[in-house]
Amino acid sequence: CTVIDLTTLFLAWSTHHHEPDTTNWYKNFLEDFALFNDNSSLLVSEILPLHVTHWLDARPSWKAKRSDIEAIKRLLSWAEQEGLLEENRLRRIKRPPIKSRVVTLSDAERTEVLVRWREFL
Repeated sequence: CTVIDLTTLFLAWSTHHHEPDTTNWYKNFLEDFALFNDNSSLLVSEILPLHVTHWLDARPSWKAKRSDIEAIKRLLSWAEQEGLLEENRLRRIKRPPIKSRVVTLSDAERTEVLVRWREFL
């Protein structure tokens, strides 16, 4: 089974088991990976972490590397669960840590939070 074949099967399954936005999220990453550097003809059993690394390195503007890796890992995990893949070679691939987000409220937002908090009490 090639990467593009598996991607097609997974996305068909996803349309029945996920919300449309989730399927589209997977589709964006998985199709890009499958078409990158002719990964489409690569057999799923031949995928190595190096293939993922090369794909991500070619997309330096992408900020969500963790999500990219998660999509590929999910694809192979699903294939293993469905009996399409004997061993998921990406199971142990490391994902970058989640970056914390700092949100700074404007004075108006801070005031609104305090007003609503007082109304709540």
